[in-house]
Amino acid sequence: MKQFITIKPMELICQDVEKPQIKSDNEVLVKVKAAGICGSDVHIYHGTSPVATYPRVMGHEVVGIIEDIGSKVTKVKKGDHVIVDQIVSCGNCYPCRIGRPNICCHLQVRGVHTDGGYREYLTAPEDEYFTAPED
Repeated sequence: MKQFITIKPMELICQDVEKPQIKSDNEVLVKVKAAGICGSDVHIYHGTSPVATYPRVMGHEVVGIIEDIGSKVTKVKKGDHVIVDQIVSCGNCYPCRIGRPNICCHLQVRGVHTDGGYREYLTAPEDEYFTAPED
């Protein structure tokens, strides 16, 4: 698959990498259909983001279609159109335990601290996807 990766500020390349595989029972594989370009992505590219790390696959505004699911996935199914949560939270700290993962003590943002959606496929636990409303 192809992905766009920012190697360092002002250096963005397209590279071929292996398509990700589902590695746990609760993971989902999504074919990325679109990923927005946000001001945060521009700052990462220019090297002015105080929190980004490199190299980084940017893109935290991601939508796609579920292509495959782990054996214990119950909240989504193959073919679902999904929005990928930009926040990766620990699930264990106090804010996470009271239902506030957006202020997780160990918060990471997809495309900033971990690889994001400027690639053809990505995997994540089923809880990190939201299904699009049906017509």
